[in-house]
Amino acid sequence: MDDLLHSLDQRAMYKEDQRAIEAISKSNSSPAIRKIPHQPNWRQHQNSQGMNSSNFTKQPSLRELVMQQSRINLDIKARLANNDKTLEDINVKMDSFSSAINDQLNYNKKVEAKIAQLAIALPVATNPE
Repeated sequence: MDDLLHSLDQRAMYKEDQRAIEAISKSNSSPAIRKIPHQPNWRQHQNSQGMNSSNFTKQPSLRELVMQQSRINLDIKARLANNDKTLEDINVKMDSFSSAINDQLNYNKKVEAKIAQLAIALPVATNPE
């Protein structure tokens, strides 16, 4: 994971440097773009035209975005595991319920058979001929 973050940061810095080089080469003598000393990854600053550099600083870095996504993925993974456990519990309860219904059905069949036997014997017991 750290290697991925490191390579993503390097790629982002490379692209940012390429954009800065292109901007400088396009406006070679423009006073609107200048290099800020003592910062390894300087950005373009424009006076009152175009985008201001403060727009860039409000955005999270690529590393932060990847770490946030990693946390989101772990949270989703935990929730899915919890859902799986809940579904397993429901499945066990459904199996138990199904077994209870089958037992009740078997008991009802036995009771019906006994009632049928009594119904057959009842006319004989009430009409002694």
